[in-house]
Amino acid sequence: MRRLQTDYIDLYQAQWFDPKTPVEETLRAFDDLVSQGKVRYVGACNFPAWRVIRALWCSDVHHWVRFECLQVHYNIVHREEYERELQELCREYALGVIAYGSLGGGLLTGKYEERTPLRRPARPHSAERRNQIMEQMRALAQAHGSSMAQVALRWLLERADITSVIVSVSGVDELVDVLHATELTLAPDELEILNEVSTWQ
Repeated sequence: MRRLQTDYIDLYQAQWFDPKTPVEETLRAFDDLVSQGKVRYVGACNFPAWRVIRALWCSDVHHWVRFECLQVHYNIVHREEYERELQELCREYALGVIAYGSLGGGLLTGKYEERTPLRRPARPHSAERRNQIMEQMRALAQAHGSSMAQVALRWLLERADITSVIVSVSGVDELVDVLHATELTLAPDELEILNEVSTWQ
């Protein structure tokens, strides 16, 4: 905190669940930090749904501070992990959602060839689906005079349950480009096209 030159942290997140530490111990530590005024809100990142539910239950039972948000790996190509279970959980318990990996490690900027191998093992149809998504994004970017990165971020920003989006850039030019995503307007039918081509169900 001294290095950050602040008296408190707005949001302190457990970056990953710790199977060796009881969730009660983690939450009690968070509760102490909030009570001491060192932290305002706490959240979790990369927690499976059942661990989030257990943590919320423990907070409720012990009257401790609870997770107010969940940070998830989510973008137009990588939808299933969040939408399968976590999305409904976050809606039901009013958890904010912070999306990371929003540009797919650079893939969704259009810098790389569509046939670049995926970093994670994928189902046989994943490459074809990914190429279809990229084609639609490229077409929309050209139609709006924008970049593919802006289209990818605009799609995320239009998701009703997404509170905030984390973006990684490697320079000022890229930062300026992605900031223009807030000015891009995609029509309902354009968003529907992106939703249909990127659905995992």
